[in-house]
Amino acid sequence: MAGKGQQPHVRWGNPPGVDIHQISDEELSTLESCGSHGWYETAGFSLLSIGSSFLYSVFGSDPKCSVSPITSVVATAGIVGGLVMLFVWFRSWKSSKTLAKEIRSRITAPIRSPWSP
Repeated sequence: MAGKGQQPHVRWGNPPGVDIHQISDEELSTLESCGSHGWYETAGFSLLSIGSSFLYSVFGSDPKCSVSPITSVVATAGIVGGLVMLFVWFRSWKSSKTLAKEIRSRITAPIRSPWSP
């Protein structure tokens, strides 16, 4: 902090480069709507975890004991649901990545700044 009567010292640095991307409102909306793909990933891994836990209890139980049909249903539903959610996540992630790559491909030759040496 500058004391009373002292001028603040300002240091100015140049970034290595700045890229400016122009995108349409439709593309921005598409990118915004794909922002929820993280939720699919979390739900997919959670369902797979639940399904695999129940599957382990089915296979790890004593063969003499009867396994509840509910345990088998939860194991199957968890694994199938998890795989479906991960598939949906992968598709939306790939779509977002493709759109971002398309936007990046629009970069033209760098514009020289009048302030650059």
